[in-house]
Amino acid sequence: MGSESQTKSKRYLYDAGQLGGRSADRAMTDLLTGLALVLVIEGAIFALFPRRMRGLLEIMLKLPDHLVRRTGVVVLAVGVLAVWLIRG
Repeated sequence: MGSESQTKSKRYLYDAGQLGGRSADRAMTDLLTGLALVLVIEGAIFALFPRRMRGLLEIMLKLPDHLVRRTGVVVLAVGVLAVWLIRG
């Protein structure tokens, strides 16, 4: 029974992470694609609305650190929730 348990455990480990397999390549591709999309969206916003973005950055510089940090945590949580809901 111990051998069967070890085989099952290795199979689950392999299924979950694909340890160097195609799934790991796909995960890295998804991550890099997501980061590239962030750059595309941010670049588009700065290109389309440079004056407004400069104004928002000036406002943000005046905010206290704790408020900027709290906003960052909220945006992070919304992003993680969205990924979780989309990717399941």
